[in-house]
Amino acid sequence: MRRFAALTSVLMLGAVAACTGSSGTADDEGGGASAPPTAYEERTVPYDLAITPPEGYTLIEGEERDVPVVDNQSTWVYGLDGGDANTRLIVSTYMLPEGTALTDFAAQSAYVMEYDAKTGNEVDASNIYPTMVHRYSGVHRYFTSQAEGESKLFRRHFFMFAGNHLIQITCQWQRDQDALVAGCYDLTENFPYPEGWPLYDESA
Repeated sequence: MRRFAALTSVLMLGAVAACTGSSGTADDEGGGASAPPTAYEERTVPYDLAITPPEGYTLIEGEERDVPVVDNQSTWVYGLDGGDANTRLIVSTYMLPEGTALTDFAAQSAYVMEYDAKTGNEVDASNIYPTMVHRYSGVHRYFTSQAEGESKLFRRHFFMFAGNHLIQITCQWQRDQDALVAGCYDLTENFPYPEGWPLYDESA
């Protein structure tokens, strides 16, 4: 049995899971039903999100994610006003390659571990879990890194999949943990998911 990520106050998850579903429409021959395509299935470019920065955080113009999942992406980086340079909230939206099919946790986590290898982090299958972020399901990845003579850098990644689209939310800190906890909670609790993004389906 898979266990869900045990998250501390860094991220308070929505307690109520809502099922996805649509009524579908009968085909012309009456031989079944098919659901209409969703908004994300019709898109061919990454989403451009209207993100409201958490209180005390400001968008850093021109800053990008160090290593994106794929190049076809848009990224927003928010820094803590007057805080440590490594206190960051990072959001990326991706358009994955055509034909990418990541419909269950096994496929999604394998994809995330491939990304881990790309970033140069040690691939560790013991630290990756299914999770929910405000009623939406995804994959949680937690790790720390430490350069010689420096304090540890902590990162929590949340990967939310929908068709060929991926949203990656990263809460990163080295210091300023209390401010990071508050900012991460605010960002995820009020995250502007695109229209039609699939809610957690407890029947799956």
